Amino acid sequence: MLVYQLTNARRALDNVSHYQGIEFAYAVFKNKQIIDNKLLEVEFIKNVTPEVVEYEEQRVKICEDFAKKDDNGKPIVEKELYVITDQETFRSKMVELFEKYKPFIEERQQQIELFNQKMNVPANVEFVKIKKEQIPPEIKTARELEEISFMIE
Repeated sequence: MLVYQLTNARRALDNVSHYQGIEFAYAVFKNKQIIDNKLLEVEFIKNVTPEVVEYEEQRVKICEDFAKKDDNGKPIVEKELYVITDQETFRSKMVELFEKYKPFIEERQQQIELFNQKMNVPANVEFVKIKKEQIPPEIKTARELEEISFMIE
């Protein structure tokens, strides 16, 4: 299992954490701890500098300022992109903004690259396992079993 897959495993454990059975409950509890501890290694991605936040706010403002507007004056977005009216001036403003925040943006890009690298390596964790007989009777579908298969012997 790769590190990024731990987030799905954690979600699956949340979905079954209300089922009864002491062995099952213990395994769910311990596996949540294991996953949470491993994911702490990538928490650094949440550390966004104020300059990067400021850059993003100004970037969106420029996009909205240069976007085509609907009848209510709201920017038009198609396929998750603003429809820009004056491309030349827009590009100029975006380049100017980028240059102003370049060191912070590059630092953030490096942070994202490191995050992506760390998310795509084997997690190397030992999950607490349960026996087939310890699976709660409320778990009845193949999907539910597949989601928690990492903790079944």
